[in-house]
Amino acid sequence: MAAGGHIANVGVHGKTCPVEPGQALGAEYNPHHRLVDTVTTPMLFKTGWPGKLQPNLLITHHFTLDQVMQAYDTFGEAMKERALKIIITNEA
Repeated sequence: MAAGGHIANVGVHGKTCPVEPGQALGAEYNPHHRLVDTVTTPMLFKTGWPGKLQPNLLITHHFTLDQVMQAYDTFGEAMKERALKIIITNEA
């Protein structure tokens, strides 16, 4: 990343980070922190759509709708289960 670049940290995290990102990466960038919501979701799709991001690489688990409780349990133990992003589909 070049000096003056931007890093977006969008999402929900299970634990707090004891080190500010600016301390870890240097002060020559502009950090942006925000939860995923109706404003950031379209922005994420727009950013990822042209091929800049590969969100499919973050998907670690797939569940069907009838497995939703197992999906919640897996994400509740994300560190142990090594879960980043979970996809729940409505399939029979």
